Amino acid sequence: MTRFGKMGSGAVLALGILTAASMAAAQNAGGTAADRTFVQQAAMSDLFEIEAGKLALTRAREEPVKQLAETITEDHTQAATQLKDTAAAANIGVTMPTRLDAAHAGMLSQLRAASDQRFDAVFLIVQAETQKRALKLHEDYQQQSTSPPLKALAQSSAASAQSHLTEIRKIATANAQ
Repeated sequence: MTRFGKMGSGAVLALGILTAASMAAAQNAGGTAADRTFVQQAAMSDLFEIEAGKLALTRAREEPVKQLAETITEDHTQAATQLKDTAAAANIGVTMPTRLDAAHAGMLSQLRAASDQRFDAVFLIVQAETQKRALKLHEDYQQQSTSPPLKALAQSSAASAQSHLTEIRKIATANAQ
């Protein structure tokens, strides 16, 4: 028996090839660590906004909140597609998330747990917080980006987040009166 236990030489060779391929892919990935971090965080943000928006479309009681949810869902679906395409074209080398991380899953659970009477208010509070975070993410990335396509995408996404924040504030102000 070899030092690799019950693995045959074919399995060892396959493991070596996979390891070399993984290392080569990491070395050939375009962009910087900051680019990869930005893409992953922006993708997670978009994924959350899409899920939260879909939930609000079924649970919101007030028409302005439903309209906001529809806008957020559409905008973030489009942004997610643009992010995926831009990252692929720039060979950034990240895998887009397909499930929410613990923090975002917790916020979605908070929305799901809201009573029907409180859902709209909770949705607006959560949205205000997540849009502020998205705005900061995109503005900060614009300052350090060396990738013109990702920088342009961050600029567009920052404008979208700012627009969403403005609409959230309008709805919240109207509801407070």
